[in-house]
Amino acid sequence: MGVAHRIFRTLILAAGILVLGSYTAGAAWQQPGWENGVRKRIKNMVTGMHAAGRYRCRGERICGISALPAFYELHDYSPAWFAGRQDPALPVKLLAAIRASEAEGLRPQDYHLRPISLLVLQIRGDLAAGRLVNPGHLADLELLCTDAFLILASHFSGGKVDPESIHPKWEVMDREADLSGALGMAVSTGRIRESLENLLPPSPGYAALKRKLKTCRDLMGRGKDIPVAPGDSLKEGSGGRRVRMLRARLWLLGDLEASPAAAAELFDRVLDRAVRRFQSRHGLETDGIVGPATMAALNVPLESRLRQIELNMERWRWIPREMGERYLLVNIADFSLAAVEKGRNVMKMRVVVGRKYRATPVFSGTLKYMVINPYWNVPSSIAAADILPKIRKDPGYLARQGYTVLSGWDDTATAIDPAGIDWSHIDRRHFPYRLRQAPGPRNALGRIKFMFPNRFAVYLHDTPARHYFHESTRTFSSGCIRVEKPFALAEFVMGYREGWERKSIMDIVKTGRRRVVVPAEKIPIHILYWTAWVDEKGEVQFRRDV
Repeated sequence: MGVAHRIFRTLILAAGILVLGSYTAGAAWQQPGWENGVRKRIKNMVTGMHAAGRYRCRGERICGISALPAFYELHDYSPAWFAGRQDPALPVKLLAAIRASEAEGLRPQDYHLRPISLLVLQIRGDLAAGRLVNPGHLADLELLCTDAFLILASHFSGGKVDPESIHPKWEVMDREADLSGALGMAVSTGRIRESLENLLPPSPGYAALKRKLKTCRDLMGRGKDIPVAPGDSLKEGSGGRRVRMLRARLWLLGDLEASPAAAAELFDRVLDRAVRRFQSRHGLETDGIVGPATMAALNVPLESRLRQIELNMERWRWIPREMGERYLLVNIADFSLAAVEKGRNVMKMRVVVGRKYRATPVFSGTLKYMVINPYWNVPSSIAAADILPKIRKDPGYLARQGYTVLSGWDDTATAIDPAGIDWSHIDRRHFPYRLRQAPGPRNALGRIKFMFPNRFAVYLHDTPARHYFHESTRTFSSGCIRVEKPFALAEFVMGYREGWERKSIMDIVKTGRRRVVVPAEKIPIHILYWTAWVDEKGEVQFRRDV
């Protein structure tokens, strides 16, 4: 919150107290016919805005250009925020909800905070002094309150930003909220803030991140945000001024429990444990050595971490409210997959995700079947970009890797002898053949793949390239997700049913024959991108934005 905004809020609160102190004597006074006059002004304003194509009130842009007119048409343009009285008690409750939106990582000033506050003061001052209330003020306040509520409700229920405007492979989760219904319920019951908060993500994960947002704000007031000075790596046994700075930094971040002593220039075992805790929370190698990667993470300003938490709270608002009783959750930024059952992680494994130029998309789907001993039909783009250069260099490459060249992609496609193709004349922009890799140990999909049909043609699969799982940054795929423990995952997908234990699945693998398996229960899968979250131990985790 900026200094100017804090000063403005202080003045508004102070003025509100003065007005309230003198309000009681004139509170009951009402001028006759006021409600009908306000109704006419609301109708003229709403219809006038629509005719002019300019949706503004008191210089503020009106954002609910479809929901707001529909709401007032349904209610014959009657004022919703006054309940037959001019007392702006409901707008005051809305102001409290607007201010509280800061706890959700949002900006209160984005919801008409200033003009609503000033109008409330003006109207209450008029009532307290026994003056006629300007119907225009009531109508302005009415529209601003309705628009503020609708914007807040929209942001609480579905996020402030359209994910697809950030990246074309970030799919909007289809979640329609009845904003007009929420508004009607809020003003009829007077439960403004509660009605809005009912639209927030109900997940404990969102609530936990919200608490960490407050903690981060508290930390910013705990001490100066002073980075550790650059220099050589630090580890147990190191000493000097930079160790004291490291100790102060870790204390500020909450990884070191004891307050730093003025002369604590020795890197001791307690500090080593604090460094390892910090490294664990940031997805770094937990070796206790403060090298370049750890130093860079340590010196990220608290303001940036605060913003990171806010952004991930926003991402929570994009995803489905109900994730499922049993589901899979892939966190691209953490290169991990978790199998969740009844709100508890029952399995976690490493994954390999897409390269920057072939990024893994963010969306939710339903895992419907798995294929044991799959063929790999190589996408034309990958065949042309990745495999064609290898064929040109080594004519025996296709045979060694188990590829068959087919004449096309339909069911009538026939096999072609690759030796009869002049590969030097194949244009990478037009690859007319289909490459199909047979099941086996060299198959790029490994021994099993997990299918959840989607517009991105992305799926989970095994891989023969096991060495990638030992890398800390695992962006090596062409968009699909390679899983570290495919057979353990298959057991979970099959519900640990008798006959589908790991040995039984391995017996099918040994046959070498392709087999499609449909589980009794379809499993929701959520592919997300979280760079900040709270783990099961209550620790806030941060990851670098890859």
